Amino acid sequence: MMKKIWFLYPDTTPLSSNAFDWFRESFSRYGMEVEVHFWDEASPDSPLSVDGRPDAVVMRGYNLELSRKFESGGIRVLNTTRSMELCRDKITTSEILAARGIPAPRTVVYEEQYPTWERLVEDFGGKPVIMKLSFGSKGEDVFLVEERAQYTQARRHCEKLAPARPGSRPLYQEYIQTSCGRDIRVWVIGGKVAGCTLRSNKCSFKSNFAQGGNAHAITLPQGAAELAVRAVEALGLEFAGVDILFGGGEYPEFLVCEVNGNAGFRTASLIGGVDIPTILAEYMSHSLCQHKFHF
Repeated sequence: MMKKIWFLYPDTTPLSSNAFDWFRESFSRYGMEVEVHFWDEASPDSPLSVDGRPDAVVMRGYNLELSRKFESGGIRVLNTTRSMELCRDKITTSEILAARGIPAPRTVVYEEQYPTWERLVEDFGGKPVIMKLSFGSKGEDVFLVEERAQYTQARRHCEKLAPARPGSRPLYQEYIQTSCGRDIRVWVIGGKVAGCTLRSNKCSFKSNFAQGGNAHAITLPQGAAELAVRAVEALGLEFAGVDILFGGGEYPEFLVCEVNGNAGFRTASLIGGVDIPTILAEYMSHSLCQHKFHF
């Protein structure tokens, strides 16, 4: 009998740009049937009731309440609610990475959220600062701040978004000049590197594909691979994307920029040879048989 796997997406997910059929085909080869559902189906009489009893649920977004509902019903969820909660908040992620001794840009959070420009200059030694919101993805709401006017503009933008993102706070990070417009995205599944790509953007300090970046094949340096796996394990994730910055000089050779528990993989498909859905299907097939999911 085929195992039933539910993939859950936000109701805002574009139907034309997702790998629904790719997941279905990949998982079917391992004896699993994929059903795709969306948040807005989560009413008492919807298919998302735990009474539906899928064998496992794959969360393709951050809906902690719904994730907990499945876990409380004894249904396996990937990634777990706790691990998604940790990686969703970039401030929490930075704290965990620091506690584990994992190299990452220095991150500062202010009690008043928005310090004066003079204090920011003093705390970062007059160097450029990356300012971003603690909740966000795809390189959105991330600013390179080098002068007062840029800081004022970034602050206004973040304050405007605040009502729509309850709990989100601004954070301030060192700007790693050696990684300007480029980084390495590493996908980790089941504690092993599943694929990687070099992302670059000649027109912006952001390398994200969603921000106009390009994807290139790369031989993953051992140090970057080990760092990605350590970061994912620190957060308790089973399927994740890790953004690795290029360091050097006063910094370690590689640093972790962000860890994404809802990692997209369009860039992997662009460079060819990296089949993330199939690798995930193989991992989940073995996990379901051996009961190695982590709670």
